Amino acid sequence: MFLLFFGCESSAKKYDYSEITSSPKIKSALEKLENTKFQWALDAVLGENLTQKPVAIRFMKLSYISVDFRNSNAVAVFDNKGKMFILIDNKFKNALPEAIASLLCHEIIHQDNVSSIEEETRGWTNEARCWIEMTGQNPELANANTPLVNRLNTLAKMYKEADNTDYLIKQQVLANAGYVKLTLHSPGF
Repeated sequence: MFLLFFGCESSAKKYDYSEITSSPKIKSALEKLENTKFQWALDAVLGENLTQKPVAIRFMKLSYISVDFRNSNAVAVFDNKGKMFILIDNKFKNALPEAIASLLCHEIIHQDNVSSIEEETRGWTNEARCWIEMTGQNPELANANTPLVNRLNTLAKMYKEADNTDYLIKQQVLANAGYVKLTLHSPGF
C-alpha cells in the first residue's frame, strides 16, 4: 500500500522579507518570530501597524543619527514621508538571531513619535517574554556571553522574579536616566 500526496503544503507561512531588509541576520531574526507567540510582532513589521506599511530594518551606528542615541541598542524612527524604520546598532551585527528577534519585539511597539514609561515598560517586557520563549526552545542560547544576551537574560530574570509581571522591569525603566523626560502614558499606552 502506498499513499500519494497531491498539493500538500507546509503549514508554515513563507514570507518575503526583501522589502524589510537586505541583511541575512535580520531575515533570520524575523524567521525566528514565525509561528511563535510573537507572530504579532512579525505581522506588525510586515505592515499591520499604524503606518499600514512594512517597516524597514537596518543595522546602523546609532550615534551617527544623534548623540542622544549613543547608548541605545535600537530605535524606531520615521522619515519625512511617515515610513517607519527600526535601526539596530552596529554593535549587534553578530548577535544571535533570537536575540535580535527579542529586540525587535520591543522596537515594533514604537509606532509613533511619542514614547512613555508605560510604552518602554511594555517594550522591555516584550524583550523578556520573547527571550524566555526563544531560550525555552533552545536553552543554550542563554549561555552566549554577549552584551545583548546578557541584557535579555537580565530582563528575563526580572520578569520571572516578579511572578511573570512587569513590576521589576518597570522599576528599571523608571530608574533609567534616558527616560527621565518621558511621561507616564502616551497614545496607546
